[in-house]
Amino acid sequence: MMESGVLQGFKVGRNAGKGEWRIVDIGQRFEEYLESLENHLAHVPLLSTAEVAEVTGYSILYIQQLVKLKKIKPTRGFIKWHTGGSQQKMFTVAEVRKYLWAREKRQRQGRRIVKIERIVRWASTLMDEERKNTIAGTQVIDEIGEELEAILSLPNPERTHSLQELWWKLDGVSLMIQAARDCVSTESSTAEILSS
Repeated sequence: MMESGVLQGFKVGRNAGKGEWRIVDIGQRFEEYLESLENHLAHVPLLSTAEVAEVTGYSILYIQQLVKLKKIKPTRGFIKWHTGGSQQKMFTVAEVRKYLWAREKRQRQGRRIVKIERIVRWASTLMDEERKNTIAGTQVIDEIGEELEAILSLPNPERTHSLQELWWKLDGVSLMIQAARDCVSTESSTAEILSS
């Protein structure tokens, strides 16, 4: 670093050629060098196949399949050798980030999300005995049918995720309605006890 000019200093001691270096000023160039190191670490092969499997949530065998399919690329020239002659491929943080970003983009692309407000509106319409058999109730049933048809027409991974999310929201709304009913029935029975 002294020879490249990143650091500036001088040698001290009796023999200036073999003495210790004393840094004069850290300077702007050294600060820029340190900042470049932070970005540089993302491109240094630090992660083994097992560590990439842990980060992505996949098995080691699946990561090896992704390598064969060239979906995720190990760094060439950086292979860690183990005893017995086995080798371990090494991956950079930047490569794993790139794969995870592409996976996230693929998963979100075709999903169909039903907003919770819409589900609450459906539930409140269908729970109201007066509105249930009216035009509003029929419209809600038609909307639910259209939404399910749209979800079922999606390709398989997106369809599964969308259905899971819809059922999760429906279960949540169902639990809220049941809790509200329990609360109302408790209050009414308490009021009856107090009035008698």
